[in-house]
Order: sequence, then C-alpha cells, then structure tokens
Amino acid sequence: MPVLEEDSQVNNNSSSKLDTSLVKKAECNLRKLLLEDTFDVAPTGLTFCFDRELFLNDDFNSDDFILEQHCRGISLERLRDDLLQYSNILKSSLIELINQDYADFVSLSTNLVGLDKSINTIAKPLKQLQAYISSVLKELESVDQELSTKLKSLQQIKNEKDFANSLFTLDTCVSRLERWLTQPNQQIANKKPTNDSKNNDNDNNSNQLLNKQNNNEKASINANNDESIDDEWPAEFYADCSLHEDTGQRMDRVANEYIKLQFFVKKCRDHPILNSLKSRIHWITVNLQEQLETRLKEGFETCGFITTTKSSTVSRRSVEQLRQVISIYLAIDKLSDLMLLYRRYVLHDKLSQIFIPRPELTHAGADIQLAVDTLNTMYTNALEILDSQLCLVKEHIIRCSVESSEPLCDFDCLVEGFWPETIDLICENLPEIFSPGHPDRFYSLYSVSMHFVESVEAKTWSHKQLNALRNHASYSTFINKWSLPVYFQIRFQEIAANVENIMKNGLKEIKSSERSCLLDVTETVIGQIDRCWQKGIYVDKLMHRFWKLTLQIISRYSSFIDEQIKSENENSTPNSSSSQLSPDTSINSSTSLLQTKPSSSATECFPEQFIFLLVDSYRLVDYIHLELKEKIFTCLNHRLTSSSSSSSSPLCSESEIFSCKTMLTECLEQSCERLTISIDPINNLIIERIQQNCSVHIRQVLDIPRQYRWTNRDFATTSSSYVSNLVNPLKKFSDLASNLSKSLTSTEACLTKLLQQCVTKITNDYTIQLSEVSTSIRKMEDSLRRLREVRRGSVQTQNGFQSDDKIRHQLYLDAKAYSDEVKKLWNVNNTDCTNELDTFIEQIDTSK
Repeated sequence: MPVLEEDSQVNNNSSSKLDTSLVKKAECNLRKLLLEDTFDVAPTGLTFCFDRELFLNDDFNSDDFILEQHCRGISLERLRDDLLQYSNILKSSLIELINQDYADFVSLSTNLVGLDKSINTIAKPLKQLQAYISSVLKELESVDQELSTKLKSLQQIKNEKDFANSLFTLDTCVSRLERWLTQPNQQIANKKPTNDSKNNDNDNNSNQLLNKQNNNEKASINANNDESIDDEWPAEFYADCSLHEDTGQRMDRVANEYIKLQFFVKKCRDHPILNSLKSRIHWITVNLQEQLETRLKEGFETCGFITTTKSSTVSRRSVEQLRQVISIYLAIDKLSDLMLLYRRYVLHDKLSQIFIPRPELTHAGADIQLAVDTLNTMYTNALEILDSQLCLVKEHIIRCSVESSEPLCDFDCLVEGFWPETIDLICENLPEIFSPGHPDRFYSLYSVSMHFVESVEAKTWSHKQLNALRNHASYSTFINKWSLPVYFQIRFQEIAANVENIMKNGLKEIKSSERSCLLDVTETVIGQIDRCWQKGIYVDKLMHRFWKLTLQIISRYSSFIDEQIKSENENSTPNSSSSQLSPDTSINSSTSLLQTKPSSSATECFPEQFIFLLVDSYRLVDYIHLELKEKIFTCLNHRLTSSSSSSSSPLCSESEIFSCKTMLTECLEQSCERLTISIDPINNLIIERIQQNCSVHIRQVLDIPRQYRWTNRDFATTSSSYVSNLVNPLKKFSDLASNLSKSLTSTEACLTKLLQQCVTKITNDYTIQLSEVSTSIRKMEDSLRRLREVRRGSVQTQNGFQSDDKIRHQLYLDAKAYSDEVKKLWNVNNTDCTNELDTFIEQIDTSK
C-alpha cells in the first residue's frame, strides 16, 4: 500500500540519519584516541603552536596550513621546531605500537605452519562428493525429461482419444437425430396423409433426404404401421423409447440431443470429419426448426393467440404444449427465431390490417384533425391487440410466483414482438407522418405518437423490461424518425421572422392590445415568446432550444431599444438647435392613446413614442417575472414528471430540480438587467426632448424687458402667454403618465420619478433664465442711478425706474403662474421640484 511505502521510506531516512551521526561520533572518538596515543611517549604538559587535529582532516593542504600559521603570527622557525618535535613523537608512537603487537604477530605465524596440508587433506573428499552429486543431478534431469516426454505423449494421446470420442459421439448424435426426426414424418405419412398435404413441400424435401440417408431403416419404419405387432419393432426403437412417449417428450429428447450435438460441433471445430457432416447437421437443423415451427403454430392456434376472438376454454394440454415448445426454443438458444415466428404468425396479420396507408395521413392531407384522429385510432387498436396478447402471455406462458422464478420470462412479447413489428409497419406503410414540412401537422402527429410510446412504456411490468424497450433498436429508429431539429428550425424561422418584421416598422402604436401593450413591437415580442411555450408548438425534448430562443428574443428587444435611441440621436444631431424632431419619429395625433392635440408647433417633437417604449419595457419585465417564469417552470415540471412516471426511479432529485430552477431564474434576471440598462437611455432621451420643447418658450423671457422698457405699457395683471406654452409639454406628459399608470400600476413609480426629473430640469432652466433677466434689470438700475447723479432731475430716469418695476412685476406674475401650474401636475405637488423658483419668487416679491 502507498501509505506503508511512505512510512518505510520515512523509517529508512531516519535510520540513515542515525547511522551517519553515529559514524561521525565514532570518527571523532577515534581522533581523540589517536591524539592521546601520541602523548604516551611525549613529555607531560607539552604544547604545540598548531592544532594537531588539522592533520587528521581528509582535505589537509600543507600550503594552506603554513599560511594559516603565518597569519596567526607564528614564525617559521618555531613552526619548524614544533613540527620536528611532533614528527619525532609520532615515530616513537609507531615503534611503541609495533612492540606492543609483536607477540601477536609471532604467534600468528607459528599457527599457520602445516595449514596447507590440512586444507589439501579436506579438499580431496569434498571434490569426490561434488562429482557424485553432479552425477546424481544429471541422472535426475534425464529422468525428469523422460517423464515429461512420456506425460506429454500421454496427454496428447488422451486429447486425441477424447477428440476421437467426441467425433464418435458427434456421429452418433447425428445418426440418432436423423432417425428420431425421420420417425414422426413416416408415421404421419402412413397415418394422416391429409395433414401432410398442408405442408407437402417441406415433407417432400424431408422424405427425399430420408430416403438417401436411411435406406437400411425402411423396413423397420414401415413395420410401425401395424401397432399391434410388437415383435416386428427393431431393437434400436426400444432403445430410443420412441414408441412409448408422446410428441412432446420426443421433442424434448430431440432438443436435448441437439444441444449435445451443438456442444460437440463447437468442440470439433475445423475437423475434416465435421466438414463431411455439415450437410447432415444442416438437414437436422432445418428439419428440427420445421417441426418446432409447426408445433409452435399449433400451440398459438389452440391457445387463441392467432384467432381474433378469444376462446372460452383452452385445454391444459394445449397450454403445456405451447410452453414446452417455447422452452425448447430457449434451450437450443433460438429465441430470436421464436420471436420472428411469433411476429409472423400472431402479430403481423393483425397489425398489418391496422397500419395501412390512408390518404389523410399523406403529406398532402389538408385536414390535420382528421389525420390525428386516424392515427390515434390506429394506435388505440394496436394497444388493444397488445393488451390481449399480454393477457394471453401472462395467463398461459409466463406464470409468476413468489416461491420460484419463471423459466420462460425471456419470451418478451412486448419488447421483442409487438414493438418492433409495429414500428416496422409504421415506417413501411406510413412514412409520410414523419415529414416536418407542415409544423402544425407534424406537432399533432408527434404528440399522438409520443402518447402511444408512453402508453406502451406504461404496460411494461418491470424496470428491466422498460430499459430493454428503450435500448431496443426499433425504439431509437422510431424516435429518430421524428426530425425535431428540422421542426424547431421551421418554428425558429417563423418566430424570428415575425419579430424582425415588426421591428422594421419601428415604434408603431398598436390599435388594440390583449396584453396592455402600447407599441406593436412589444405586443409581437411578448406574443412570440408566448408561442415558444404554448401547446401546439412547444416540445419537451426541444426545451433547451426554445429556452435559448426566448433569451435571444429578449436580447433582441434590448438591442432594438438601443437602435431606436441611436437612430433618434443621429436624426436630431444635425438639427440640435431646432425644437422639432425628424418626421420619421413624429406620431399621428389622431391615433394617440389619449387623443391629445398639440397646442403649438413645438409639441411636434414631444417624445410620446419613447414614453410608450419606456412603459412597454417595464411591461415586458413584469411579463418575464410574473408570467414567463411560471410557464417555463410548468413545462419543466411536466417534462420531469412525464419522464419519471414511466420510470421506477426519478430522473432528478429535489435538490437538482431546485438547482435547475435557480439557474433558470438567474438567467431571466440577467436578461431583465440587460433590459433595464437599455431603459435608462430612454429616460434621458425623454427628458432631453421635453427640455427641447420647453427651451423655446423659456427663451421668451428675454423678450419681457423689451416689452416694458421705454414704453408706456401698464402694469401687467396676468402672466405672459409663453407660460402656458412652457407648461404644456409637462402637462401633456403628466396627463399621459397618469393614464398609463392606471393601466399598468407597476410603472407609476418610474413615471413619477421621470416626471419629477423633467419638472426639476425645466424649472431650474427657467429659474436661471429669470435670474439672468432680474440681474440685468438690477444692473440697468445701477447704471441709471449713476446716470441720475450726473443728470440731476432728468425725466428719462423716472421712466426707466417705472419700466423696471413693470418688468419685475411681469416676471413675478410669470414665475408665480408657472409654479402654480406645475404644482397641479400629477404626483408633483409637495415635492422639492420648485424650491429654487419659489425662492426667486420671494426675492422678486420683496424687491418690488
């Protein structure tokens, strides 16, 4: 295991580190011992000018040693003397060491005398023993090789004998099966010639083969005609017990022998003898299949599988006969042949009478409902046949019990019988129903067909059978026949074309709306989004595609808003000094939602269409939050419910469903945020256009001093005419916003905020213009006052002061009238929009 390997590596590393430290410690102790040994022959207290351990280092360098001592301030003479003295000590220590070990050297050399003779004495018997052992090993190897050769030859002989026995058994099985399969044909030919006339072709062929291969048995076979004479029966008939058993027992015996034959055929594959028996084996297979097929057909007829009307009573013998034939097919591994015969004899005639070409199901059929009813009737009749077949199978063939399993459960009449036969007939006789050229017809026929598939899936009795049905080749063929991508492409072109065509008309006001929309483009966009999820268009398996198309439509609407704003700004840029918009963006007052009439030429650039676009944008956001999300969740729940209802286990857990819904909600919120970002420029454009409408009238304030200066006009009692024109765009916007908020309450807050912004912006501009005029009047008064001081008692100065008072009074009346009118607007009263203007009014009132 990896963990153990890591632990062993850690232990090895720690042990290696410990060994290294021990070695270093041992080396240090050895150095100390060597240094102490050198002082055994030296005087006590002797010291040197250098460190003696330096000589024990592996990287000792004499030059470095001399330089180091010189750097320490030691003279060369002292260093030479100390080195000579240390060298003498080392020599003395070496002599002392040799003297100490001399006795051991002498005794060792003495003990080695005569050792070579002893070695020679021992070596001779050892060599003899080695030679003897080598001879024994060689003899054992030769015996082992001989035994291996004999064992291999014995194994080969055994295999050949076994192969010969297999060939003999194979020939015996072939002969026995030929005899057994020939007996019933002869008996039937002698006893019931009328029955043989039904299948005379197969009987003639089998009799011809019989005459060629069994000429020696004709006498014994003919002797069976007289059943009362037992002494004339051949001995092999007694051995086979063929005359003492019924047909069912004989077929079981033949099936067991046939299984045995197939085993030995596989065992003796590619042998020349087997190649010579292939024709006989083929005859046996064909003859056995013919007899089983005949017996199977009889079983289906007697048990009521083929007849249209169910028999009141079915004999137990007939049921057992049918079960026995089916078990034989399963035993000899011919389940596919069994299902093909079941489809041919039982299902084909019945289903082929149902799924026949009908003119209303062709591509040229005009009546969709008639085609749907016709196809639905076909499916209903087919399901009735399936119900009857399932009832018969469960009643006569498959006997389920708690104690034991059913050996015939592999006979699946639904997955391997009814389903592929039905799909083959539909694809062969009704190919026009899969054509996606007419999307409405395609959707209706597809819905009916999917309901039929769900009904068939609901009739499965286990999850294993359901999986087998869905994994069947015919199931994939039928599902893939419906060209859903092509259908979606047609729907996509329809929906996208409707959206693009309506956007080419621009901001066209709608005459009547079912969804409280003001513009035709918004009504169409919401309608096309609705189409993506409504019955008759939406398909569960295309949910991801319709979801993507929905997001594309919302994004396209946001881009449309940006395009309209950009186009409006480009058209108004060359005429920015003008108070009118281009003719393309003007609307017909007779078709206006509120039927308001412009009071002057300046109102022609009133941004009514963009106000409608603003309100429709909020209407689309509300539709996404309140309606669209619920429709998508409903479709999602229906898809998950319909998928899990036909399955024993749910496809998605509750947490996964919740996560999916959360993800969809986040995507919709992002689309709404993108739409909201596109809404902000609309607000700015509306404020800018209303400001342009009012700026023409605000500039008329500059004409007031010319009306009263150096004239004899009386003091004004009413406000100027421009005030009503100045307030008129705001008043029109206020009335429009008030009516729109009643139809769509969610827009009240945004319209109120936008109206207050417009009032604040225009009031500030108007207040600035009034302040400028008032300031110019004050400056004029100051200049006239200085002029009066120069020209004492001038008459003109008196007239000047009177005209300034008239001008102030007129400004006061105009500002007061504007303030009063603005405060009457919708949701503008008790706000701070006119604070600066009110302050100006108080100032000018004080200065009068």
